[in-house]
Amino acid sequence: MSERELERILQTEADEETVDKAVRDFLQSPVEVTRMASKYERQMRYDAKNTRMIRVKLNLNTDKDILAKIDSLDNIAGYIKELIRKDIGRESIND
Repeated sequence: MSERELERILQTEADEETVDKAVRDFLQSPVEVTRMASKYERQMRYDAKNTRMIRVKLNLNTDKDILAKIDSLDNIAGYIKELIRKDIGRESIND
């Protein structure tokens, strides 16, 4: 299925089953699979060169307050970065 055909189906008032099948068909088409694989490969290359992943292990019992706060956030990474930058700013004032 071509991208144009998918757009046509999405713009009509097609039932949910028809839309689901069209999206699945589109995503499984050889051209789209190749395009998505290429995009994923480029993203992996960029991430390897420009980003670093940090993991934090939290206890479901003793860290409930932290987990509740994290669950309430829309942008966890942004929130953590903001806290760290504020802390860096306080440290530089105290030096």
